[in-house]
Amino acid sequence: MHVNASLLVNFFGLNEHIPNISFQHVFREGNHCANFLAKLGRSSRLGVNFFADSPIEVEVSVET
Repeated sequence: MHVNASLLVNFFGLNEHIPNISFQHVFREGNHCANFLAKLGRSSRLGVNFFADSPIEVEVSVET
């Protein structure tokens, strides 16, 4: 079983609670913003981060 299997099950279970939600796979190399956030979450002690404002790395990757 994948190490994040339970997280993925919970993630895809959101479609039962949020109307008009869809999911699309994007390779990390093609999405710098998601890649940065994935690395940030992976290195976090709790595995989750909350931000009052977007990290500068995210703002820069979205602008390009």
